Amino acid sequence: MTADMAGSRGQIRTATPRCSLESRESPCRSRESGDPASSIKLDAESQPTIAQALQRAREYLSAIDARLLLQHVLNASHAQLATHPERVMTQAQLCDFEQLLGRREAGEPIAYMTGIREFFGLEFEVSPDVLIPRPETELLVELALERLPDDASCSVLDLGTGSGAIAITLAAHRPFAQVLAVDASKEALLVANRNSRRLLPFTPTPTLNLPRQGGGGRCLLPSQGGGKMLPVAEVATRRELTLPVSNSHNQGQRSPNSSEEVAAPYSLPPRGGGPGWGRIAFARSDWFSRLGDRCFDLIIANPPYIAATDVHLEQGDVRFEPRSALVGGADGLQCIRHIVTHACEHLKPGGW
Repeated sequence: MTADMAGSRGQIRTATPRCSLESRESPCRSRESGDPASSIKLDAESQPTIAQALQRAREYLSAIDARLLLQHVLNASHAQLATHPERVMTQAQLCDFEQLLGRREAGEPIAYMTGIREFFGLEFEVSPDVLIPRPETELLVELALERLPDDASCSVLDLGTGSGAIAITLAAHRPFAQVLAVDASKEALLVANRNSRRLLPFTPTPTLNLPRQGGGGRCLLPSQGGGKMLPVAEVATRRELTLPVSNSHNQGQRSPNSSEEVAAPYSLPPRGGGPGWGRIAFARSDWFSRLGDRCFDLIIANPPYIAATDVHLEQGDVRFEPRSALVGGADGLQCIRHIVTHACEHLKPGGW
């Protein structure tokens, strides 16, 4: 580790900063909107260090919140902050830190400010378009992994995938599983798609929009070096649809259909296809509404379960999260009842 600890958000340096934490010139502005940001002004020594900034920040936030935000601003790890507490901060870094402190004090989730959330050992991109993955949901993944073979092909349906945390984690731990993740939100599917392309770099992850009953049109089949347009009806008659890995995917570039919907049905790859053969795909569907008669070995979901009138919706971090991912009807059980009622229609014999 170098003394500079350079990063995309600036660098930590030992030279005298351009201003101190007491500076009030040039108010911080939001990087995205350009509007003056609501921020906390820290009063500290004339030449503040990382340790001093954290100490003052803890007067407003918890120690872990302050540390996570400073790590984000400095693009530094916890270990780097701990081993270089004497480093001083630049004016830009200070402004960014004060702005984030103010947003967090107002209740905005840290995950939305940093854009990431760790889940099951993987770092997922999150945005206000998706629910922030919860640690307790890891138990759901563990229970699913216990029921999925690690050396044989199987099919999984993830309902309401959001950021894709559940589906991608299952695909990462069960390389022979073929996973279909659906969500009613196009914006959520785009976040899930990006997470899959980053966390499963050798697996094609098309965002598919299942056709409505009797729907037509054409679809794009990803292929090596490009795609082929086929009538939806022709694709629908195919019993097997494999999605080979493309060069652009392996190089981390955006595929032709990574940021837009593709009107196509989804068919699982052939059994025994193994890793790299369409292990995961994303489709726009309101629960089972556009799945036809497709069946799976395992169906998993973390559906909305909060009642519409629950007072907790106006408290804490959930105020900033999408209501559609939280509210399950008047009593909170509407989505759960729907899933339980229709799941048997899409489960294979002996499925979970």
